[in-house]
Amino acid sequence: MEDNKITEQKEIMENEKITDLLIKVTGVNFPNLDGSSRQKILEELYKSGGNFIISLVREPQNEYDKNAIMVLAGDRQVGYVGREESELLAPLMDANTFFETEVWELGEYKGTYYLHILIHEV
Repeated sequence: MEDNKITEQKEIMENEKITDLLIKVTGVNFPNLDGSSRQKILEELYKSGGNFIISLVREPQNEYDKNAIMVLAGDRQVGYVGREESELLAPLMDANTFFETEVWELGEYKGTYYLHILIHEV
């Protein structure tokens, strides 16, 4: 069933621009390579209530996922695009397709901060 969903998404992506792709940012509980806490970054952003820019950056040398796409808030990493979505987006990004991103929801649940973003193909 999951393979059919991915196949259907790939077919849609081949024929249309990506609009309003809502994703949950993954890996928000892991530390960054520089030792900074993604949870602390999200907490700071949540408490500030301010606007910040979200960007996507390909990480093709990632040892765990060749399709990895980092999610940055300003210049600080807050997580990754999930595997299923990055499988669709990474080849497009590698072919110089650009995406706009916006914060859909930044929240806290039981002491853990989370982030959902909306992605649009430019």
